[in-house]
Amino acid sequence: MCFRRVAFLFFCCTLIIGSSGSSAVASGSRQLNWVETKLSRLDMSVGQTTQIRCQAFDEHDRILPATFSYVIRPSKGWTRKGAQLTMLRTGSWEITCVAKWQGQSRSTPTPASLQVKAASPHTLSASIPNLPTWLPQGQAIKIRTKVTDVSGFSIVGMPLTYTVKPKEGVDRSEAPILRFTKSGEYKITIAPASKKLAGVEGLRRTLRVRVDVDAPQLRLDTPVRAAMLSGRPDILVKGHVRDLGSGVAFVRVNGKPVQVDAKGVFQTSVSARWGLNFLSVEARDKAGQSTLCRQSFFYSNAYQTFSQKGALGTVQRAFSVNINRSFLDDGDRSVLRDLASLLEFSLNQVKLDTFAPTQLVKGSYKIPPFGPTLQYEVKKRGPFQLGRRSLKIRPFKGRLWLWTELRDLKLPLEIKVGSVKIKPLITAPKLSLSMWIHLGLENDDVKVTIQKVFGDFRSIRLQGLTGMMGWIQGFLQNQLRARIRKMMVVLLERRLGPLLKQALKKAKFDKTWTLPAFLGKQRARLVSSFQRIQLRKEGIRLKLAVGLSFSKRMKRVTVGAIKAPKKGYLWPKSSFAMGLSADLLNQIFFAVWSSGLLKQNITPLLQKELAKVKDVPFPLPKPEVTFSAGLPPVLMYGNASYPIAIGIGDFFLSVKLPHADGVPFVLQTYTSVLLGCRLVQKGKQIVFELAPKPLAFQLHVKKIQGSSKIIPAHLSTFVEQMVKQVIPSTFTSMLPKLHIPQLSLPQFEKKAIVQAFKDAQRPSKKAPVVKPKVLRQLVEASERTLKALRKVYVKPVGLVFDGSRFLLSFQVKKKTVR
Repeated sequence: MCFRRVAFLFFCCTLIIGSSGSSAVASGSRQLNWVETKLSRLDMSVGQTTQIRCQAFDEHDRILPATFSYVIRPSKGWTRKGAQLTMLRTGSWEITCVAKWQGQSRSTPTPASLQVKAASPHTLSASIPNLPTWLPQGQAIKIRTKVTDVSGFSIVGMPLTYTVKPKEGVDRSEAPILRFTKSGEYKITIAPASKKLAGVEGLRRTLRVRVDVDAPQLRLDTPVRAAMLSGRPDILVKGHVRDLGSGVAFVRVNGKPVQVDAKGVFQTSVSARWGLNFLSVEARDKAGQSTLCRQSFFYSNAYQTFSQKGALGTVQRAFSVNINRSFLDDGDRSVLRDLASLLEFSLNQVKLDTFAPTQLVKGSYKIPPFGPTLQYEVKKRGPFQLGRRSLKIRPFKGRLWLWTELRDLKLPLEIKVGSVKIKPLITAPKLSLSMWIHLGLENDDVKVTIQKVFGDFRSIRLQGLTGMMGWIQGFLQNQLRARIRKMMVVLLERRLGPLLKQALKKAKFDKTWTLPAFLGKQRARLVSSFQRIQLRKEGIRLKLAVGLSFSKRMKRVTVGAIKAPKKGYLWPKSSFAMGLSADLLNQIFFAVWSSGLLKQNITPLLQKELAKVKDVPFPLPKPEVTFSAGLPPVLMYGNASYPIAIGIGDFFLSVKLPHADGVPFVLQTYTSVLLGCRLVQKGKQIVFELAPKPLAFQLHVKKIQGSSKIIPAHLSTFVEQMVKQVIPSTFTSMLPKLHIPQLSLPQFEKKAIVQAFKDAQRPSKKAPVVKPKVLRQLVEASERTLKALRKVYVKPVGLVFDGSRFLLSFQVKKKTVR
């Protein structure tokens, strides 16, 4: 009975104590009392890892869920990942755990001690990540090694040696990074630097590397550099490639792969367009190294005939003048903006009385059948009166057709037959005259010929003949009709012939200009000659041939300037236009090139232009620069924005820079470039405006000698910058600035009239002397014509280039009165 009571009391006491403890925990009275630091390993080798174990306790020695940090002294020679501590060297370390609990912090009073001794290497492994089958030039390798002990723990920092055989052609100065300068197969042995460990089994590894530092050897046999080709547009490309190292992987011609036979020979064909063509051949070996051969060539179906005797020859149809049908006669007489209106207005200003002689007809007439013979004489006894005069001009079947109409003709006469005098009157309500005018060439001059004349003079009547004079009325009417017809023909010939002749002769030119000083100040001369005159329903076309001569002697070449392909001609809709063949400018370029002027030392020019170049990869102390053009520059079609392209092929550039160590830097390149430009009118000139970037660019590096610090990418950028600066400056300076013709119709008319006066004062057998009175009348009429012409002006309205010719169009417009 007593036992049960005691047991019950003990149980109750236990519950009370437990209840009291729970109440204490709940009240938050637990305190961070002390921290314990333990290590999984106290003695270890270099490279091994130990676990840091930290625990925090309260005042009742119960574990608290505290957070821990670590204090490790010395602070070097180890690495930690969480609680994992890896030792990297021998020595002694003290590790202390620091605990934090509910704002309380406490550390281990006595740190844990760790002793680290040297590990015994057991195994060495070595590899080269991402090692290709063949190592190319410029690519270094980095050998990755790992040393472990018998337990598999890594040993860090053990000295190793790297032995390479053969010794030549390898750079070991940055081992385990190796660089190779010669092709071949290399054996790399990795072993401990310590002699005691040199014989340990498992601590030696051997790697093998195959190196190919030589790019493929590429030779292009056909076409040769700077070739000028003709014939079929499928151009044969043939060459040879060889690689003694890794072997040839592929050959590409203009980006397309081609077959290579066992002997290394390859051939294919490329399609050429007219003008400058780029050719790029790439050969790559299995090590990834490439050899590039870049060059350019001309292709054309025809070239200019070349002559060694002074002049370069004549460019046929080099210059043309097109007079539109609307400029000949637009049918509108309210404004003097066409030739017919000009002539009609001019004819209406002339008083025909000055052209009518005092004595019109003189002769004899026998009255049929057996009547007497009468002597007669017809004289003018008053002014020759004439109403409105109309005129039309049409080009038709290779000739000009001119039609004129005269109205209200009146001329008082005095007719003497024997001793009898009468005073009749000539009247005609309407007269018409038409003629065919042929424009031809004779001794390099324009010849205007009146071929056929048709007239209707039936309305001419003699009024006032009576009695016996009625017998000869019909006869006298016919005589006077013939006389008036002749007078009108002479008037039109004198008025129209010189005017047309002077208008067409203005198309001829004789131009001389001097090239820039750095090109030798040579003089070039262009002289034109009439070649052909065509009359079609659209208008008149005058073609001129242009001869080119050059003051400096030409070098020996086997072919002349490139000739542009013939294209269909689009007749301009403007009043008139002038065309300039691209062959003429290409002939000028050829003259400059064949004379050797594109082989120059441009050091002074380059020093000036390089001041504008940015991102120069190396200093340029007094560079020596020479250039030589392998092909003459050529004008060809570019694109829609810049229709004119200046092609420069195989432009050889040599740059030599002195260096302090005595070994100069030498760069030799071949550059082919297509510079886009367009024609822009600036004031009274037409200039060539270059595109900001080349339309096409190709660089072939022939030789680099000297400094090895130049990065190829920087070199390419530098050369491209230099090409953009130097080549445009060089070649645009050779382009003649085209002056827009200042066409003034008043001056044009005045010159024609003055020339007509001179011709009239120097009579020939066919041309009668013009009296001073007639000349004064012409001058007065001309002044009135000039005054009317001031109401119009000539404006350039179009400037195009279609790949074979430049075409400048003009429109005659009426001035706006403000």
